[in-house]
Amino acid sequence: MIILIIAYVAMWEIEKKFEVLRKVTEKNVVSSCIFKANYQHPIDIKGRLFTEIKTYNVLPDGIERFIAYCDTADTGDDYLCAIMGGVLNGEGYVTDVLFTKDPMIKTEKELPRLLVVNKITDALIESNSGGKNFARSVEKNLWELYKIRDCRIRWFHQSENKQSRILSGAPYVMEHIYLPTNWKDRFPEFYNHIITYQSTGKNEHDDGAEALVEFGKMIVGQNSVSSYIEWMKQLKEKRKH
Repeated sequence: MIILIIAYVAMWEIEKKFEVLRKVTEKNVVSSCIFKANYQHPIDIKGRLFTEIKTYNVLPDGIERFIAYCDTADTGDDYLCAIMGGVLNGEGYVTDVLFTKDPMIKTEKELPRLLVVNKITDALIESNSGGKNFARSVEKNLWELYKIRDCRIRWFHQSENKQSRILSGAPYVMEHIYLPTNWKDRFPEFYNHIITYQSTGKNEHDDGAEALVEFGKMIVGQNSVSSYIEWMKQLKEKRKH
């Protein structure tokens, strides 16, 4: 009986220490990766797709336009991810991110609010899995709630392979997309998804990575993987001269 009590106390102490470890480590990017690798899902830190993310302290002057890309949730376990930001000289400066599993009845009102706050004039929404109706609701709420009509809401059907798009678009993201220096604190879930996204193998979620890449494609005006890759080749050639 005494042995059982000692064993129970020992297990309780271990669980208590584990909980403290979880709370502490998940506050830090590297520690978070190590924590997940050791205790949850295996994460290969060296295999991360986005090995570098540029940041900015203050939004630069002379922003040419403010745009937004939104990837609606395909299933109940997916995230809706909307990325908003400014464009200047082919560079993107992310100003806000909506990354949530909240139902559309809530996000179709939250997204219009963020579009107004971030001065978005062009928003592109993927129309797959009910996205078209969602886009129409966002457009409707922009007017009914904020009397805004100068934000163009567009939608399109995405038919190209998701993984191919993410892999081909990642180099542009790492070189030309800037996030706020405090994006880890402002968008913790989105941050964690991006810095742990693997270049090979299966990822639990790809919503954040896909939206970030598509945001980049909006900047250069590319609507397909092939044209996007061609644009990247042309950019590299220009830099050689």
